[in-house]
Amino acid sequence: MSALVLVTDGVGYLAQWCIVEAIRRGLRVRAVAPSVAAVPEILGAVSARVGVAGKLETVVLDPLADAGWADAARGATYVLHTGHVAARESESGVNQRVALRVLEAARAAGVQRVVLTSTIGAARPADGSTSSDESVWTDPTDTDGDGAIAAAVERAAVEAAERLGVDLVTLLPGHMVGSPVGEGGLDRLWVVGDLIHGRAGDVPRRGVEVVDVRDVAHAHVSALVNPRASGRYLLPGEFYWMIEIARVLRDRLGERARNVPTTELSGWRATVVGWLAPKQDRPPIGSETEVVHDSSRARRELDWRPRNTDDSITETAELFLAEGQ
Repeated sequence: MSALVLVTDGVGYLAQWCIVEAIRRGLRVRAVAPSVAAVPEILGAVSARVGVAGKLETVVLDPLADAGWADAARGATYVLHTGHVAARESESGVNQRVALRVLEAARAAGVQRVVLTSTIGAARPADGSTSSDESVWTDPTDTDGDGAIAAAVERAAVEAAERLGVDLVTLLPGHMVGSPVGEGGLDRLWVVGDLIHGRAGDVPRRGVEVVDVRDVAHAHVSALVNPRASGRYLLPGEFYWMIEIARVLRDRLGERARNVPTTELSGWRATVVGWLAPKQDRPPIGSETEVVHDSSRARRELDWRPRNTDDSITETAELFLAEGQ
């Protein structure tokens, strides 16, 4: 019988592509559903991409619950923890506790390896350097983006794994784009959506490293099954200033991109207009400085070969145009 991988966030954007990729590579998957109502959503989405008979099962589990993780992990060879639990408490503290429960359950189940998703923002240099690799950790006091929170969660997981004797690999992807596995779910791709529909106003001088979610999923499954994988891997994608993403959309989509902003927000206006007004609930995106994250380790050890980024950006925009969102 093929090896079983527990995926801790069966409804997640990245997680569902990991499920598809794992099944395509001959693994069986047990996906965590946060509620009974989510079970048909998971099964329906994944089955539209790949055959699931005898290859996909679900377990209903509240990710914030203390109990249930040990049963969920029982019989698994691998655990893939892609989930980030949004909560009113400190997100760092909540997600550290969730990761600890997952690691403890993995140890109790005798799991061979756990792969945890962090973010490229967790490897941002504090010294003003414009380059980074796996040895770099974001300063916990850094408030530009969510990198400090992700770094705190990742560090805590690494320390817990060492203490528990669990083989842990962490992956740090850039800003993910590309089609969701199932229908809907475009709210997770709001950066492209706000640009294509002109909701961004003038574009701020901020940049992101853009990567296709399917390539990130490929790397996650490779990290699970490659016995030589270890430590951290950066999956940054290609760096784009936001205005460059806007230009890609206008160049590729022509008249259909007529609402895409053409002006970069700079100078004094950047301090008073803000980003993505009037949607003030949007978090800051990307960084004000360009940092090149070295992906050579992932390319070498995980056979990571990311696809053309302009194609992925355009495909994402096409989804919003098709649904009118």
